[in-house]
Amino acid sequence: METTNKGAFAMAIIGNTLNLGYNIPFVYLVWKNRSSKNISGTFLMLRFWGSISWLVYAVLVSDTWVGISYMVTLTATCIIYYIKFHE
Repeated sequence: METTNKGAFAMAIIGNTLNLGYNIPFVYLVWKNRSSKNISGTFLMLRFWGSISWLVYAVLVSDTWVGISYMVTLTATCIIYYIKFHE
């Protein structure tokens, strides 16, 4: 991704910061409580495959910022899946 557009670059930074901001507390609460019973398996499956789709897109168009964002989301989803299947 070319970063000559400072507005687009700023939005990538803001988006990734917000992504971390909602994923970290979400995963922390699931991990702390060792419970994901109130989280739908369908939701996690859609979140997983959505993240995979965005990661493929990021690779195909060489967009590092989208890749970072969805790698965080995919990691968070996998952690929650782990808790869900070990409850």
